[in-house]
Amino acid sequence: GDCASRFSGTETRVPILRDRDGRFGLTACGQPIIGRMNEQPEFDPSAPLPDAPNPWASSEMPAWRPGPPYLMTEMISAEPALAGRLLDRLARVGQGGPRLGRAIRAAAETGGGIVVTGCGTSETAARGIEEILADALRRARVSGPGGRGPSRRPSSRQAFELALDPPSRGLVLAVSHEGGTPATLDAMKAARAAGARTALITVSDRSPSASLADIVAVTGEMDQSWCHTVGYLSPLLAGIAAGAAIRDVPVERDAVVDLLRAGLATSGEAEAIARQLGSVSHIVIVASGTDRSAAAELALKIEEGAQVPAVARDVETILHGHLAATDGLTGLVLLLADPAARAARTARARDVLRAASEIG
Repeated sequence: GDCASRFSGTETRVPILRDRDGRFGLTACGQPIIGRMNEQPEFDPSAPLPDAPNPWASSEMPAWRPGPPYLMTEMISAEPALAGRLLDRLARVGQGGPRLGRAIRAAAETGGGIVVTGCGTSETAARGIEEILADALRRARVSGPGGRGPSRRPSSRQAFELALDPPSRGLVLAVSHEGGTPATLDAMKAARAAGARTALITVSDRSPSASLADIVAVTGEMDQSWCHTVGYLSPLLAGIAAGAAIRDVPVERDAVVDLLRAGLATSGEAEAIARQLGSVSHIVIVASGTDRSAAAELALKIEEGAQVPAVARDVETILHGHLAATDGLTGLVLLLADPAARAARTARARDVLRAASEIG
């Protein structure tokens, strides 16, 4: 019991020694533990990921891996095939995408408003869904009450804060990968009690949060890592399916899959960037427009996965005081992918890079 307690904390670090055969060994309470680095079952990135347990239960922490291949890396490699499956499923008549799209459009037309909410990775995904839905409503030219002008823009809020001050009308769209996050459950309960409709994007309609939703968009495949990447992508795909339903157009499935494949093709460049950032003390991610959701998620993944302090800043905000806390040990990452107002965003991003260059 004493031995187990000494190695049960999440901050425990133990030395690893490799022999010439690639085996690794460590000593716990005087007992050698021998295994082989990378001894993992062959992962098929094209195969469907498991559904949530039936009956539903929250996941347990995945087994620790001392080296590559990491679960997070495997989940990223699975994303193109997963996106194709999820978009096919979510876009079907009677499934979550069309039903969700109709509810969002109705809330916009009646002026009740749409709020997307979540915690952690689901919170950053909520910010991305906000942008997807805003674009879909604009392209569909959805009007507000009485057809007077464009509908209200969707917003996103952190679930804890929404639970303390819920809307009394409109639609609250919750994002919860497994469906059991307490703060998100509280937000949904509070919104229903105040008079708003509720919808949910989650893996399984058997989850606790599903019982609190009028509409459930089921993604059906669970992220096997606790450093969620599939858990970020899946709700964005549900947002894309809902956006297509709002516009009454087919889901651009192949375009989404191709984008994800193109991202995987740059893994070598990404690893080179990571090596450059390997010696920094903290990382600042700068973005504007629709890139801000990805910036917030990248900051979360760096802190959660690499355990390096990271923060996301708006491209304008960082020029108003925050650079004073940076120096030669600060890493700067710029995201510049939003095609809207590209010239203005690029010009301001150049100002940030010039300021960072002066600091060194």
